[in-house]
Amino acid sequence: MAKNILLALCSTLLLFTSLEVGLFYYLPHLPLKYHVYLSRLHRPLAQDFKRGTLPLQYTALFGDSYAQGMGGWLETEDQTFKQGLHTAAILHKKLKSDFITFGEGGLGSLTGLLNRPYHLIRESQKHWGHSLNDPKNILLLFYGGNDLNNNLAELKSFGGDSRSLAAVIEESVISNKDFLSEYGEEKILSWFNFSIALPFFGKLLKERLGVVNLNSPAAPVKEAAKIKTRALIADQEVQLPDFLQSPALDLSVPQKEKALAVFVATVERLKKEFPNSKIGILYIPSVLGCYQMVGEQVSIEVYQKGGESYHSVSKLREGRDYLASRMAKLASDLELPFVDAGVGLRKVARQKLIHGPSDWHHFNNAGYRQLSLSAELLLGKL
Repeated sequence: MAKNILLALCSTLLLFTSLEVGLFYYLPHLPLKYHVYLSRLHRPLAQDFKRGTLPLQYTALFGDSYAQGMGGWLETEDQTFKQGLHTAAILHKKLKSDFITFGEGGLGSLTGLLNRPYHLIRESQKHWGHSLNDPKNILLLFYGGNDLNNNLAELKSFGGDSRSLAAVIEESVISNKDFLSEYGEEKILSWFNFSIALPFFGKLLKERLGVVNLNSPAAPVKEAAKIKTRALIADQEVQLPDFLQSPALDLSVPQKEKALAVFVATVERLKKEFPNSKIGILYIPSVLGCYQMVGEQVSIEVYQKGGESYHSVSKLREGRDYLASRMAKLASDLELPFVDAGVGLRKVARQKLIHGPSDWHHFNNAGYRQLSLSAELLLGKL
């Protein structure tokens, strides 16, 4: 009896070990639609713009959905990152070096540039065999479409209305409260995180049984705008969708400066936490900030309650130029290399659409290829 039990335990252990080792080496070949079943701690290892499961002397991308690589290409059935248009995938193929993105949609500077990537890297370093070294290079992607609004929202969620910015930054680093609130179901800081197979097959089984739904909810349908937003592309007037993202036109100048102060304080702390990493800032303009607009007004996506949905084209240009110049000045003050991706993006957008047609919040093929050129330019400055 005891012999049979011991044999069963040994067989189970052997099977589990085989699954762990096999899945570890298979991770870079795992189609993207299965990444959601992995622990978030292991999802970076599944990215296939590196030469092995664990990267060597890698460049990390920090930021929101643009760093994540969101776009219409994700609608393909069995895609991998290399089959898509991710900036890191394009650069990996061209430069033959390792890249990892820690980008997540909807994040601002506090979480997207500091809290999430910092805790993911530090937590991985507690697990032998899955440990990520600190990045050789860090590209900070700042998006002019909604990052300022996200910064204000995150500042409020961290208690910034009643505490100093320094205190908020400190909590973002030394406390993993926000990290745990997102990843708590994966039992961060426990032995469970050592396993790749347990979270993967556990989540897969739960979804197949209908216990959980890991699909994103459908976006709400918006009413049509009162005016048409048009751009000049290849010498033709082209109508764009309603309510696209703008250079934070729904924020006042003091609100913008407050949000930019969050970005600066975040980057200053990031430099201290990763002293051996070379850091650069890549500024990405809003969707509307990429095109040569025609007509008198545009409709914009509003994030602030009571914000105005319609603005003049001249105000749009002023807001675009204001953000780009402020980001360049802040990068200079931080003594970090800087590239405004908008310069190249607007050249391409004069000839073709660089967003859509299915996803108008993110780049299409032409947009991501141009963004990769700006990222390569920034790497050359590090």
